[in-house]
Amino acid sequence: MSKYSDIDLEKISYLIEVEGYNNNQLIEYLGISKQTFYRWKSEKSDFRDTLKKSKVKLVAQIKNSLVKKTRGFFVTEWKEIIVDGQIVKVENHRYIPPSDTAIIFALANLASKNFSRQDKEIVKEKKHTEISNAKSDDEILKMLELNE
Repeated sequence: MSKYSDIDLEKISYLIEVEGYNNNQLIEYLGISKQTFYRWKSEKSDFRDTLKKSKVKLVAQIKNSLVKKTRGFFVTEWKEIIVDGQIVKVENHRYIPPSDTAIIFALANLASKNFSRQDKEIVKEKKHTEISNAKSDDEILKMLELNE
């Protein structure tokens, strides 16, 4: 695809907002050169606006995810079980606790003046102690899984 008239701006929005495409991936998807991409971005206001709005939405989604990971959240999972020979869907609510990594990242970026390297080391040390005190590999894996 090398003609501007052939591009689908809704598809571009989707690729950025949902798939997280960056400029290089968009250039490859569109089958154009970097020069053409940046020329379109400079000359075509609808193209430029689509890129900008889509990236703003993606960043907002990422921020919301980070906030959730710093506070903890509930997820709803559906399991299929067999009861009396019938497949039954069962709803299960599971709590995902706050992630130390997300908290450190958020504090280091949002309150870096108030969040020292020493604070980061305390959190790392606490995590290391928790893993060291675990009784089995399964407990360690569960701790790591919960913190992701």
